[in-house]
Parts: sequence; C-alpha cells; structure tokens
Amino acid sequence: MKNRPLTHILLIALIIILLFAGSLKNGFVWDDKHLIVDNPYIKSWQKLPSIFNNNLYEGSKMDSNYYRPFQIVSYFVDYSIWQMNPFGYHLTNLLLHIFNSILVYLILFTISSCPILSFLVAIFFGTSACISMVTFYIASRADLLMAFFMLLSYFLFSKYIKTRRIFLYVFSIGSFALSLLCREMAIILPAFLILELLRRGEKIRNRYKLFLPYVLILSLYSILRVSVLNFSIGSNPLIDHSYTALVPLWQRILTDFMVIVEYLKLLLFPYALHMVRFTSPASSIFELNVVFSIALVALFIIAVKKLSRVSKLALFGAGWFFIGLLPVLNIYPVATFLHEGWLYVPSIGFFIICAVFIKHIMREKIGVKLG
Repeated sequence: MKNRPLTHILLIALIIILLFAGSLKNGFVWDDKHLIVDNPYIKSWQKLPSIFNNNLYEGSKMDSNYYRPFQIVSYFVDYSIWQMNPFGYHLTNLLLHIFNSILVYLILFTISSCPILSFLVAIFFGTSACISMVTFYIASRADLLMAFFMLLSYFLFSKYIKTRRIFLYVFSIGSFALSLLCREMAIILPAFLILELLRRGEKIRNRYKLFLPYVLILSLYSILRVSVLNFSIGSNPLIDHSYTALVPLWQRILTDFMVIVEYLKLLLFPYALHMVRFTSPASSIFELNVVFSIALVALFIIAVKKLSRVSKLALFGAGWFFIGLLPVLNIYPVATFLHEGWLYVPSIGFFIICAVFIKHIMREKIGVKLG
C-alpha cells in the first residue's frame, strides 16, 4: 500500500462500503416511521419552511423538544430523489459516514503529519461495530450530519491556525452554526477548538478573540432554544421530563463512572450491542460497581498519561473522548444514562489513543516504524 493520503482515503471508503453495503437492503424501522413514512413535512415544498420552526417530530404530530431541522431537510432531499424507497435513505447515511471517516483522516493527518497513524484512526472509526448503529439506523441521521459539520468546522479551524487564510475561519464558523441545526450535542465544538490550541501549546487568553464568533452563535442558539424554539411540555426547559431528571446530581455523577467504563468496554469489545439500554443509577459511592468503575477510570487516565510520554496525541485523544461525552453525562439530565450512538464523536478520541499505542508497540517491541 502506497503511503499516500489519496490512497488511504480511497481505501477507507472502499472498506467502509464493503462492510456496510448490507445496510442498503434494510427498510424503515422504529422512528423512521414517524420521521419519514408518516411525515408530510418531507413530501411537500409548501411545508419546507415549517421544518425550521417546529420540533423534530411535529410532522407526525408527536411531542418532543428536539430541534434538528437539517435532519428533516436531509429527508426532504432524500424523498425528492427516492420517494419512499429506503435504499436511498440508507445510501445517504452510508455516504455521510464515509465523509466523516475521511474528515477524521484529514484532521489526524493535519495535526500529526503521519499518514499511517491517521489511516489507523480513520479505519477504526469507520469500521467500529460499537457506533455502527448510527450508520444503519436512518433516524440517527442527526448524529451523522452533526459530526460532519463539527469535524469540518474543526478541520477548517486547524487549517486556519496553520495558514491564516481567513476564508477557512469563516467557513469553520458557518459549519459550526450548521452543526447546531443538526443535533444539540454540537455545543461542545468550542471546547474541541480550545483543545486544538492547547495541543499547539498556545495560551488561550492570548487567542480568546478567535472564539468570540463561536460563543456568539452558541449564545444565540441557546437563547432561541429556551424561548421561541423551546417545545418542552415537561418541567425541564430543554428536554421533556425523563427518569434521569428525577435522579439527584450527585447520583448522576457517580453513575457517570459506570457509564464511562461501559463505553470503554463497548469500544474494546463491541458485543451484545443494543439500540436501547437501561442503566440503574448509583445510590452510594461505596457501591462495589461505583468503586470499581472509579478505579478503572483512574487507571485509564494513568495509562494515557504514561503513553503521552511517547506521543502527546494520547493526551489529545483522551481530551477529545471526555469532552465528546460531556453533553451526555447527565450533568444536565438528558433522555437516558447510556446510548451507543452517543459514542460516535467521542470514539474518535479513543481510537487516537489506540493508534498511538499500536504505533508505539510496533516501533518499540517489533521494530517496525509506522510513519
């Protein structure tokens, strides 16, 4: 295999197509019925404007407080081409996952200048069974779209820092705005950008002006979501009433340690995968599962710290992993404690750590130099 970025990108796309081609035979399942089959908003140009001032499930007359207009717009485009043939909707998901995997490669190549390490991270991400649900399930389109615009925004920002070409910065800001219209989890992008500057060894206080447009957009989005775009029918201002909201904050934080360990286990050993999972909240810090989970998370951090002596990218990967999980760790209560699809963006950080470890093992233990 020639050690060239274009070769790697084509190979990444080919491998993903071969592994996920079976998804193109699938039909509509679960929420696909509400979002596509029974949704008149995707079937008429006259209803297109309504997509931007209603909740995600408004077309099927269901209550929710999800505001993801670009997800419905993407179904509108699919319907315009494929009508009710599920093949086209699955094809869009597959293409988006390929584009995201390529963006992962480009980001890693930009920050590491190592094509083989970049290829490993992208191929781990592109073929991971743990996050495959996002690609196979049409209703998870929001995760794919959000990831695309977030990764694009991050990539353009990192290129701007390198080249000082202002158009890259402008498009990065625009991509961030679009990511917020895909899924709420996109609010973490500014934290990823801060992580990029820290990776470069720059002082944030000297570059704070870079973040002002992102903060402005995030502030405007937040104001709209708690006011005119707040569709909540429960007591929570951003989400409908859920069982996690009934659990005190200190219990949710303790539960997070068990959730993080479960996520790490799923990434390493992706078996017994489920669309829906129920996690019993912790009731005491002295519970065996809680103590064991805290110890494992601490060991994971220590191991990453030790690996960072070989490559600082290991710390970057850990930062990406934990930042990516932050919106769904129920500090602010969300729908549930654990969901495999929520790993789609955070998993990139974990795979960075894995690639650094493999590169180190190949070089130090086997004597093979990867880039």
